[in-house]
Amino acid sequence: MVKDTNDLPEFEPIETSDRYCKFRSQIALKRYALDENDGNNLWTIYECGPKRIDCPVLFLPPVSGTADIFFHQMLYLSDRGHRVISAEYPDYFSIDEFIAGFERFIQSFQIRRVHIFGASLGGFLAQKFAEKYPERIASLILCNSFADTTRFRFVNTIPLIWINPTSILRRIFISNRIPEQADGRIRASYEFMSTRLSSLEHRQLVARLHLNLTENYVQPDNLQSLEITIVDVFDECSNSESTRNEMYKMYPKARLAHLKTGGNYPYLSRPEEMNLHLLVHLRQFNHTEFTSNINFLPTQQSSSDDEPKNIEFKTENNDCDNSLR
Repeated sequence: MVKDTNDLPEFEPIETSDRYCKFRSQIALKRYALDENDGNNLWTIYECGPKRIDCPVLFLPPVSGTADIFFHQMLYLSDRGHRVISAEYPDYFSIDEFIAGFERFIQSFQIRRVHIFGASLGGFLAQKFAEKYPERIASLILCNSFADTTRFRFVNTIPLIWINPTSILRRIFISNRIPEQADGRIRASYEFMSTRLSSLEHRQLVARLHLNLTENYVQPDNLQSLEITIVDVFDECSNSESTRNEMYKMYPKARLAHLKTGGNYPYLSRPEEMNLHLLVHLRQFNHTEFTSNINFLPTQQSSSDDEPKNIEFKTENNDCDNSLR
């Protein structure tokens, strides 16, 4: 029996929710120029928690996402003593460009190792970086992610991307069709992600599609020694069963975190479950040199809480209102 969508409970739009407004009012958006040859190619980040921690949790968004989509996780983890960063990378047009840029980012923020939560494309990029720099990675949490771009039907259509207008680019492989069986929270997450996608400009879309649609795959040999958690949902989402099984085979020692429902964006639609999975994953590093939590340091450490040195940054006023962003 198909559930009538009119009978589903209504949920407040995420961009006007108290939780999102609290996040935008308390945590400043910053933009950093880290590329020597392009001062306009900016990293966009939100950061909270104790900066003396040199092994933070870092979030990388999916192809349609922006740095603010992980606001639930940032507030939850920082309230419990974790250093958390959500990063929206600049317009990189190849995996090699991203890897080089991400290495500069880590060096600039004086990060020794990092726990990366990567959603979809963000998870793929995290794996590719770990493939080259496994010594920089403390652990990986891969949410609805993949390890091979050939799964996409538009792969290797890069020469045709530039000529398409922005409205067409947004439809190339991102389907924001809300599943018929979706509950109110899943519907709210799809609608919020649609507004995030609409905020991306033509050049940003082209760059992200380059990363997602250029034929590439992860060679997992260097990742086998890492602590990895794979987060999957089992209702209607963009990942196929074959993609999930491929990830399980690549990382046979990985922990599996399964959500019964949640859609493409469980960090928005099921934040309570996702936050608990994150805590369980990070708990194994308590009282070790790789902890992200100020309350569980192995010994008292001292370091500066200053801003990263020798880089330019810009901040924005994040006072929340009822307008879409």
